[in-house]
Amino acid sequence: MFGMPLGLSALMILCIDLGTEIVPGVALAYETPESDVMRRPPRDIKRERLISLSSISYAYFEMGSLQSITAIGCYFVVFALNGVRPAALWRGAKNPAITPELLATVQTAYFVAIVVLQCFNLVALRTRSAPLASHPACSNLRVYWGWFYSLALALFFVYAPQVNTFLGFAPVPWYVWLLPLPGGLVMLAYAEIRKL
Repeated sequence: MFGMPLGLSALMILCIDLGTEIVPGVALAYETPESDVMRRPPRDIKRERLISLSSISYAYFEMGSLQSITAIGCYFVVFALNGVRPAALWRGAKNPAITPELLATVQTAYFVAIVVLQCFNLVALRTRSAPLASHPACSNLRVYWGWFYSLALALFFVYAPQVNTFLGFAPVPWYVWLLPLPGGLVMLAYAEIRKL
């Protein structure tokens, strides 16, 4: 976009869609009902759809935007930590400072950000209208297995020799895994405020 290097390669997107998101997504199917579910009137099937404009807005525009902004922020931070300022990215592939190794590192940081943020999103999605504090934390242990699975698979993709090379990943320093945490906390706070 705008001549800038891509944040994720096609294989990395597949690793997210077919790897790190499947088990956590299935874990949500086992979530216990919210505490206020029986106090809500049933939906009017003639006027209210199962997938509403509000739910699409929340998933793609609101939470999706927060995830994208955080992941892009990680992208720029890792480039900057390696001596490439955002203004230099407009030249993209023509910039000699952007080596294939650096690009793999930056794309891996973007991937790590998405995986970490999806763990926060998994927690935020456990309830639709009730605050998380009112929902039992251990009512669905599959959510925690989903976290473990996602993070373990991401660690495997990033650090396993041969696998990371084949998929286009590069081993990243430990602090790259911490970069998306503020964005994840913002996502959780936003999700809780929206439920008020």
